[in-house]
Amino acid sequence: MMKHARTVNTTIQEIVLASALVFSGNSFALGVKGYDSYRQTMQMRDVYKKKALRFAETALHNARTGLTDQTIDFIVQARENSRFVISDFTGATSQKIHVRLRQAVVAIKKNQIDKAVNYLEEAVKYLRKIQ
Repeated sequence: MMKHARTVNTTIQEIVLASALVFSGNSFALGVKGYDSYRQTMQMRDVYKKKALRFAETALHNARTGLTDQTIDFIVQARENSRFVISDFTGATSQKIHVRLRQAVVAIKKNQIDKAVNYLEEAVKYLRKIQ
């Protein structure tokens, strides 16, 4: 029953959004096009969130095991993918992710592995928060 209610609620939200897009545009086709673009953007955002989380978790594992060269590569990949996660309600969180990942790279270059692990743990925590 809860699954059905959630689906209906999501559908209602999508209909409201589509209606808003239709009324904001001059024609029905413009509204549908805008709605399709919104859906595609949200789907790509989910893909990038998952990629960023996977790279950050791998970097965290590598940092804990001492593979610092590979860790920096994974952190760079996590930053690249988390760049597309920004939205109106996660903008501050996305900024925190970027800062923590950048701080982790600096800590690794200074051979401060413990600090890097702490920064990566925080970045992973923030990425999971928006999952």
